[in-house]
Amino acid sequence: YNIDIQINEGDQFKIGLIRVLGNSSTNKNVILRESLLVPGEVFDTRRLKVTQQRLEAMGYFKSVNVYPVKTPEDQELGENYRDVIIEVEETTTGSLSLFFGFSTVDDLFGGLDLAENNFDHRGLTKWWREGMSSFRGAGEYAHARVQIGKKQQSYTIAWMDPYFRDTLWRFGFDLNYSKTGVQSDDYHVNSFGGSLFGSYPLTAYWTYGWKFRVRNSIIHIHGIENDEAQRERQNSGIVAGIGNSLSYDSTDNAFKPHRGFRSIAEVELAGVRRHDDDNTLFPFFKLGYLN
Repeated sequence: YNIDIQINEGDQFKIGLIRVLGNSSTNKNVILRESLLVPGEVFDTRRLKVTQQRLEAMGYFKSVNVYPVKTPEDQELGENYRDVIIEVEETTTGSLSLFFGFSTVDDLFGGLDLAENNFDHRGLTKWWREGMSSFRGAGEYAHARVQIGKKQQSYTIAWMDPYFRDTLWRFGFDLNYSKTGVQSDDYHVNSFGGSLFGSYPLTAYWTYGWKFRVRNSIIHIHGIENDEAQRERQNSGIVAGIGNSLSYDSTDNAFKPHRGFRSIAEVELAGVRRHDDDNTLFPFFKLGYLN
């Protein structure tokens, strides 16, 4: 058999408007910044598929469906234009847990852990008008943890924006405070510290990061005056460091990866200043690799 195939090639389809449906809490820009589709560009089914995968990997939605449609508005642009619909169904993104337990260090302990993966810091200024829902929707991460035990207390708060001011920069911070020996008037340690960190994607898999950290520890010893107590007090001081990192991540999901590879290499320059000797600085260098 002889088969003759004739093809009349038409114009390439282009992207018209990108419409977002179903986002009752999540801001529209949080969804659009994960899209690889740009209005006016040539339609690419591969980018449409990757856009859907990126939205599913966020963990904000129970279901995601990205598809092209022909609308009356497309007729004004031309026959070869198609709108793209991003249809999502939201799910819970926060968690609240109470815990308690027993250990040889703390004896009895308990606490509270609160996290939100789709946080909005602007809710701090308007929650009394709009309710607790104002704390959701901006795509930020917030975490607070309190643990109180018989021998130790600790408090932690952290925040991170994966697209700081709608750029590719990731920026965040964490603060922590701890007190050990809370049941003893003779010996206890107070520690307060925190860190600032940021990162920027160099390619689809490689990311550059930086971090600055500081921690101040004060050792209190009362009623004991000997050489050992004096040496222990000398351990009080400030530790500060600044470092850079280079990471590689090809996993398909940040929270529940099924395939891919993740590794990080980092270098840090840090120093220690003791409270009893303000003129002394002990610098040290750290190199690390995690696969």
